[in-house]
Amino acid sequence: MTQRKFEVAELYRFCNNKQLFTCVSISQYDKMFELASIGITQRELSYILYLCLNYSLDTICQMIAHLFGET
Repeated sequence: MTQRKFEVAELYRFCNNKQLFTCVSISQYDKMFELASIGITQRELSYILYLCLNYSLDTICQMIAHLFGET
């Protein structure tokens, strides 16, 4: 699976637009940004969001596919 590096602003905009990470700590947000800035796969990012959100894994995977440009 392909890794992709994200700028914090890009990933923040995505999460903000989708209303993701609205109920987690700043520390959790920062850890996600740190991992994404060094390179993360679509699956890894989906799992991170799944652990922190009240969405099904399928729903999260669909959202992340858009971010990775796979739809």
